[in-house]
Amino acid sequence: MLKNEDCTALFPSLAADSGRILQDKCYQTLTKIKAVLEDERLDDKECFIRIEEIVRFFEKEGSAC
Repeated sequence: MLKNEDCTALFPSLAADSGRILQDKCYQTLTKIKAVLEDERLDDKECFIRIEEIVRFFEKEGSAC
């Protein structure tokens, strides 16, 4: 019933800055990618497993790779 209705949420006392939130999220994602690249357990020569792990991070964040 409500799927086609607009919704707005306001948080007037929230001190978070959207740029800061985005920056933090980007940093967290890059840290995860770095960990995958440095993971010695993933030793396939073509790096398929490493690349697949990175793609999964982007997919979890809503980015279609």
